[in-house]
Amino acid sequence: MRPLPPPKPRPQPGPSGGTPPYAVPLDMEASRASYDARWAALDTAGSSASPLRCSDIPWPLEPPPPAGPQPRTAGPSRPPPAAPPPPPSASTLRDFLLLGASGPADVKRRLRVELLRWHPDKFAARFWARLAAGGPGEREAALARAGQLAQVLTQVLAG
Repeated sequence: MRPLPPPKPRPQPGPSGGTPPYAVPLDMEASRASYDARWAALDTAGSSASPLRCSDIPWPLEPPPPAGPQPRTAGPSRPPPAAPPPPPSASTLRDFLLLGASGPADVKRRLRVELLRWHPDKFAARFWARLAAGGPGEREAALARAGQLAQVLTQVLAG
């Protein structure tokens, strides 16, 4: 009789009790299209005074948000942001960001855009006030996650 293999770790449920989005297999093309579209919308909003939550930021390697309007709660009754997913590996992030790249010049341009987007100082300068207005913990959670992405992007460039 063979011994049983050790049990696989189970993903911890998200705030709503379901499986966290980063534990579900990802459709890279749909996720990349959603990422680009959400950044275009955020860039169009510019420096509007509207509050911004960590979940409003188009993070790489996340599934597209569900279709239809999402309920937004405001005020102190909203819980602080959930713990972020672990940072992606350099190879996974590279594959995601360079999906559909058309040559060395496009690769260089895309990586430069992402480095500027996620650079901790530039990210903070761009979203500081809006994240603070988003509620308790939003700014700290977003800045920590942006810093993680910047570190992984640096690894992508080195590799």
